[in-house]
Amino acid sequence: MPGGLTRFDPTGADAIVSLQRGSATKDTWVLSAGPTDDSVVLAPTEEPTAFQRPESTPSRLADNLYWLGRYLERSTQMVRLLDQVDPILRDEISKIDPAVARDFLRALLHRQQGSVDEEASPAELATAIRVAAGNREHAGSLSTGLDQLIRVLDQVKVNLPPDFWKILRRLRVIASLDSPHAEPDLGQQLASLEALTNETLAHDTGWHFLNLGRRIERARHIVFLADELLLPDPTEGESLAAPSEFRLQTLLHFTDSLFIYRTLYRSVYQPASILAWLIGAPENPRGLRFQADRIAEHVAALPGDLAPRAVSALRATAFRLASSAKLIDPSALADDPAQAQDFFAGSESILTEFNDRLTQIYFSHSDVPESRREA
Repeated sequence: MPGGLTRFDPTGADAIVSLQRGSATKDTWVLSAGPTDDSVVLAPTEEPTAFQRPESTPSRLADNLYWLGRYLERSTQMVRLLDQVDPILRDEISKIDPAVARDFLRALLHRQQGSVDEEASPAELATAIRVAAGNREHAGSLSTGLDQLIRVLDQVKVNLPPDFWKILRRLRVIASLDSPHAEPDLGQQLASLEALTNETLAHDTGWHFLNLGRRIERARHIVFLADELLLPDPTEGESLAAPSEFRLQTLLHFTDSLFIYRTLYRSVYQPASILAWLIGAPENPRGLRFQADRIAEHVAALPGDLAPRAVSALRATAFRLASSAKLIDPSALADDPAQAQDFFAGSESILTEFNDRLTQIYFSHSDVPESRREA
């Protein structure tokens, strides 16, 4: 390439270039013998591609995410209830109203499908509860719930961020113990898992299935405790009695609704207001109506073109649950135990129907195991 040495003035102020006056030299290369094209040449660009939404959630993944939500909420609620066993034995509950403490212990043992001895003392019931919690032969035990939760996590872990894997490893260690409920960090691990599902997963169809599972399980938990604590089996020859104010306060405590109720109602414990807060208040995140409203929202976000009529019936079922909680008369429930019993039985029936319809529509990849057909 032709070229040469060029003298120049670095300041550009003087047309007379002299080395004695501070000029410098640079190499100069001749790139072309003729005129050059001074137009700017840009790098070629690719055609913009249209945004493509992810593929719809596969049936098997949707199924696993749904049951991940259910087993996570079920295990979390069981841990919270087990944490109340020792306090209830030494708390004022057992002194003010021993029947409330006894009914709670019986309900917790019944929830784990343990054998309830009607003649057992509270201390004996507490011992039976702890034994049942570690018994994998009981479908409702904590150990069984943790095993199911770990199994589902194993199925979906490739779709989850690495933070889930750390929790999964710790849960495996805890679940392998004879008394998993005795591990002090079990509740924290489950809470961290719940937080990760809310904050790190894409809010796509799979996320809606996961949260449907959580909301259904939480609604069942509320209905179960309300039925067991407000409407305990009466003594032979006696009829159901209206729940006492103290019994209603205890129900709020075990459904994690007591603190906010105290703040809003200034510790005025009237049976009708307590039932209104627990069942019909749309702003109570631990109430039945709140769960029903969220269920309706999540099911409305699911695809409906798969089976339009069946999906419409599913959404109608969710609407019935929300409507029953919204329109119920809390004063009538407080005054009439028989009406309360019908309401709780009806709510459980709707939840069972919803679960069955959801399974038939969206989880069609295989037969659903019998252990998963619980509402």
